[in-house]
Amino acid sequence: MGLLTIDSAESILNKINNAKRIVAENSKSADMCANTFCAYEFSYDSVHKDQVRHIALVQLENEEGVLVYVNQLSIHKFSYFDFFDNEAWVEKKYAEGSNTTFHCQFSGPFLGKLSSIRPINNNVLLLRLKTTNDFRMLLSWYVGLCYTQYEIHKILLNKADIFPKSRNELSCPKAIDEINLSRKKLLNYFLSVFDIKDKPFFHRKTVAKIIGNELEKYFFDNEKSNYFKVLSLFSFLSIAKNGWHELMLNDTKFPSMSNNPVATEFDGFQDQESIHTNDNKRLNDAILRFYYQELIQSVLNERPDLNHLLLSKNECATNFDQQLARFDDYLQKLFNLCWERWTSVHNRDWSTSLDQTYLDVQKYVDEHLKRFSAQFGLIEKDNLMLTLIKHSSLNRAKQDYDFFLDMYPDLSNEIPDRIYLMKLVNSTSEIINVLQGMFDIKKNEIPDDLLECATIVIEMYVRFYNLEATPDERYEFKRKMFRYPYIGASAALLLNGYIKNNKLRSRTKINKEYTNRIKGGTNNQINVYNWLSKINESYIKKEKSLSALLYCMPDSLYKFLTIRHDLVVSIIEDHRLVQIIVNDALQLKKRKAEFRKEVIEKMELYSIEYINGFIEYFIDTFNTFERFVNIPGLSNLWRNP
Repeated sequence: MGLLTIDSAESILNKINNAKRIVAENSKSADMCANTFCAYEFSYDSVHKDQVRHIALVQLENEEGVLVYVNQLSIHKFSYFDFFDNEAWVEKKYAEGSNTTFHCQFSGPFLGKLSSIRPINNNVLLLRLKTTNDFRMLLSWYVGLCYTQYEIHKILLNKADIFPKSRNELSCPKAIDEINLSRKKLLNYFLSVFDIKDKPFFHRKTVAKIIGNELEKYFFDNEKSNYFKVLSLFSFLSIAKNGWHELMLNDTKFPSMSNNPVATEFDGFQDQESIHTNDNKRLNDAILRFYYQELIQSVLNERPDLNHLLLSKNECATNFDQQLARFDDYLQKLFNLCWERWTSVHNRDWSTSLDQTYLDVQKYVDEHLKRFSAQFGLIEKDNLMLTLIKHSSLNRAKQDYDFFLDMYPDLSNEIPDRIYLMKLVNSTSEIINVLQGMFDIKKNEIPDDLLECATIVIEMYVRFYNLEATPDERYEFKRKMFRYPYIGASAALLLNGYIKNNKLRSRTKINKEYTNRIKGGTNNQINVYNWLSKINESYIKKEKSLSALLYCMPDSLYKFLTIRHDLVVSIIEDHRLVQIIVNDALQLKKRKAEFRKEVIEKMELYSIEYINGFIEYFIDTFNTFERFVNIPGLSNLWRNP
């Protein structure tokens, strides 16, 4: 952000195609008045001659800022007071018909050239602007200096303060005046800031995709001011990235978890650029944060009491997302608890135990939803912004589950048939020997960094081991996981994928390794082994800490690697056949994901405050229930003891 001077103002004005510099008739050269004042004319087109606008700027000696004379109506007939939120820039108003004397340099014949800012025929404003950003915002209103994709990326990625504080934006707490709630007025605004010449309601269908057709129509009819502001936000983000709204949906062809934003500050890195290792992921994160921040700020203007529910300092897009993550943890605990009880009763009959577990956890959730409703009642419905926040977060959560469910069929093909041979290895040399025999390859065909990449996966896995465990328990678990059988099993998984997807592809009949996706990338598939190899290389060169590198890994890739590794941990610790172990484990994970998704889908029926309250209630009652879990019989497991 720079200070505004005549020179800096002219550097902006001279880049506008329809701007023409006006010089006083008695000036000997065009530069005679440089650094003290200047004036420009803006033509709309050859037909709309009444929409010509002028601007005059004066730099006063020893005074801060630049004085700017403008017509009160923009070139698109948009009033200054309808466009901007406040009158902070306004120094003076000149009513139409007044015979007012301007600054001495704008008098006589020269003033005659500035017809649109002569008070005798126009309402004119005298503004004082201090920064180039302020001047840039003013020109978006006055002459339709639209925002480019580059500028919008600057706003998103660098938090540049160059976007107008307009009544049509969610950041403005004031409602749009009813007289301006028309298609034509909205189009005028979009024409000024986005160069959108038609279809101002184009993004209604995007809103409908997120919240559903019925709710979309309701809010368009009943919350038009809020709706117009949301349409502006959607138009803004569409210039940043076409199809950005897919980050908020769960009906995409390739479900992904890369729509969960990385923290803005982590492990010593204080800016987005140093944190991210993928430019497309960085832009996705910035879009998500801006989307939620704009909606949240609009809500908090009226409901500051929801601060605790919505604002998130770092990890997630909102605190509501964090609450959903907590809920997911407890849904898994409930499933695991019921599963353990049923397997003990049915002597590890997986199919029967799994069916009974699914029924019990469904009943438990349904019963407690009824009890919570009876005790607390239904909280009033959400407005448009809260509805968008709720559905966007629930959609993203469902997409996470869809990613799991989409991934499971492929995982059974990821496990080498003879991976059980790693159970008895006691050194790195033995791991290499077993790998050679397992895949019928030579030692020089094994990547040099294979074991290092294998230990990175184990490091990822142990970081999410039972977050409620004591430090001593976590230490013992980590020590166990870094034993040779587990390193060897991790290496076998990676080498299996490497062979399928890299140098040795011609020697196999298998197509290719499972690849992960980052939404919106030109080449949106991530080669798993190559990504790990790059992380290892960066870590060795000390370009970034391992924690930062792992933290910035796309969620889809992180989850894929840790879930796959969890399967081989079961293989190392179980004595049954590999395929039986894998199939049983995948069935369990699949049913658990289906249950969690089903519960999240039920939450769509309730307000965001109701969901938050129910989650707290659910966690409290489950903690009580868990203490009584040793009661005999499971038929009434969902009922309070």
